[in-house]
Amino acid sequence: MASDLAREMAVQSVLDWTPPRVRAALYGADAGVMADAADLCEAIMTDDRVAGVLSSRTLSLLGMPLVWEGAPQVLEALKGDGTAHGDWWDLVPEEELAKLLNWGIVFGVGLGELVPTKREDGRIVPRLKVWHPRWLNYRTSTDEWRLSTSEGQVDIRPGDGKWLLFTPYGRSRPWALGAWRVLQWPWIVKRYATLDWQRQNETTGSPIRVGKAPEGSSRAAREGFRNDLKALGRDAAMVLPAGYDLELVESSSKNWDTFQATIQWADAAFEVTLVGQVVTTEGSAGFSDGGIHQRTRIELLTFSGQTLSTAIRDQVLANWVRWNYPGAPVPWVSWDTTLPEDKSDKAETLLKLGDAITRLDAALSASGQRTNAVELAQAFGIPMVELPPTKDKAPTVTLAPTDVAKVIKVNEARASAGLGPLRLPSGEIDPDGDLTVDEFSQKKAADNAAPQNAPIAPLQPLLHGIG
Repeated sequence: MASDLAREMAVQSVLDWTPPRVRAALYGADAGVMADAADLCEAIMTDDRVAGVLSSRTLSLLGMPLVWEGAPQVLEALKGDGTAHGDWWDLVPEEELAKLLNWGIVFGVGLGELVPTKREDGRIVPRLKVWHPRWLNYRTSTDEWRLSTSEGQVDIRPGDGKWLLFTPYGRSRPWALGAWRVLQWPWIVKRYATLDWQRQNETTGSPIRVGKAPEGSSRAAREGFRNDLKALGRDAAMVLPAGYDLELVESSSKNWDTFQATIQWADAAFEVTLVGQVVTTEGSAGFSDGGIHQRTRIELLTFSGQTLSTAIRDQVLANWVRWNYPGAPVPWVSWDTTLPEDKSDKAETLLKLGDAITRLDAALSASGQRTNAVELAQAFGIPMVELPPTKDKAPTVTLAPTDVAKVIKVNEARASAGLGPLRLPSGEIDPDGDLTVDEFSQKKAADNAAPQNAPIAPLQPLLHGIG
């Protein structure tokens, strides 16, 4: 099968990369033949630093929480009902997603076959299987892809239910923006620097034993001395005859540090290209959880998550819905790449905000204004609740006796003085008791035909005892 041949050739290609072959891979890809370029990408991904930072970006993304959007019935089948997993993990197994994402980031093209599986309940659930992209060919004139298989050339039509083509950098010449175009030269330089360093260690790593024979000694004596030195073991000791000498000669040069500097430069180039910063293995002060946001720039994680989510929705989930839930909207499944919340920083920010509002209100009060605390709280995402309505307490007002007389009824005034309600001579309750003190006084004054400007005589007795 073609896939078996791909694995065999990929392993062989790792052992024999030279600058001319790297250039040939570039030219071949631009001509639409992906074999050498894909093999080069696989070789690059075997580097220890590349493998480490790439897995930091891909595996960490796939380990983030999933966000589900869609119709309830579709989502239940996709997520599961809580007792068993849903179709999602059969549609796109995590190990296949990791390979697809690696190829998409490094090469710019990831190829997957959707192998249909019919369930006992009649539903069709395709399963993703990632192919080695070395078998792809691209026709620039028509922007079409073809795949070489043991059965001949096969047209690749993304979204047809058979193939998934993951091209995070666009459909047209996506390999041109793959990370390999940057990684290729640091990788080949590091490879040669590592080999050269090994050769130097082999040459200069151990001191050379130099024997000195006395002047006039025979050739046979010198050769015998040399043979004795070659036969010395690790803990050997000897007593030299008069005139003979032995010394160890070792390299004092430090030109090995050029190899180390070259390798460090290449490793830094790998990290900056793949995760956006040089913190993957050394670490640095970062976000509160010390997790993957500390090791990978959030922009790269978000980009990878969004492009992968779109490809899966358009080329996998759309067909899954069409086969099993005709007419239902195609769901979205994405990865939550939002930054973790630093609670201590947030608490400090809220304290500063509250202090700022107090200071601003004091400064604005002179002009009759104040800050809109509600809008500020909403802008900072502070949760708020409505307070229950409160009853307004009537203000305390001090009234003069004449004002009191206008609002206090006669019977109320009498009750405050410890007297009963006003009564008629017959003993019945006098209706005038419901008049205000002022009204009652005026009525009595009118009944007595008193002058209008005369003082109201009955006022003081009625008000007696009113506070």
